[in-house]
Amino acid sequence: MIGEDGRMNLKLLGSSMHRILFFGSLLLALLTSCGSETVDPSDVNLGKEYIPLAIGDSSVYTVSRTEWTNFGENSTSYWLAEVVKDTLRQQDELAYVLYRYKSVDQGQEWGLDSVWTAVLTDYSYERTENNRRYVRLSFPLEKGKSWDGNAKNVSAAQNYTIESLGTSYELGDSLVYPSVCEVVQSDISNQIDIQLSTEVYAENVGLVYKYRKFTNRQDFSSPPIGYEEIQTLISQP
Repeated sequence: MIGEDGRMNLKLLGSSMHRILFFGSLLLALLTSCGSETVDPSDVNLGKEYIPLAIGDSSVYTVSRTEWTNFGENSTSYWLAEVVKDTLRQQDELAYVLYRYKSVDQGQEWGLDSVWTAVLTDYSYERTENNRRYVRLSFPLEKGKSWDGNAKNVSAAQNYTIESLGTSYELGDSLVYPSVCEVVQSDISNQIDIQLSTEVYAENVGLVYKYRKFTNRQDFSSPPIGYEEIQTLISQP
């Protein structure tokens, strides 16, 4: 761009500047279009097959619970049936109404225990349990993915993590589910505190197993106070 006389060649300089501006504008347009692109959830395998939900669905579980108090240890067991009875609108959301029945005599007599609700969207599966809402699954499902299970309630943040996805899972001595999603909701265990919580969802079935253990000691020598609860699917018509 500098001639033999040492002066700037303005014609060449102008041509070069036009090329720089053109390619710079093109690059900016490409970056802008890439950054604003959104993915349609319908184009992604979300993993909603792990929590099928429709009116008329029902599941029956056995539940065993052990409680430790200052008065000693107490163990109970019962059957729990969850039935999707209806739907309703909650703040522009379609909520499924879950009637939960309890039986202490292996299903001979059932009594209504509680009514919960569940919301299934392209982004999450959420349940309102005893007036507290939890984000049980976050879509799309991916192994190692984490989210705040308490994001929709006033409790402290609780990190949920997908421990395994698409693997087989043996429940009991002979029942094997070929593909499950295992979600670890809490994994704290030491000499003072135990906070363990896991849910397992089977493909085209839903929740098949739930484990909870929450205990606390005042010191190393004191007995634990808290409970352990195991919920296992036994029937799904």
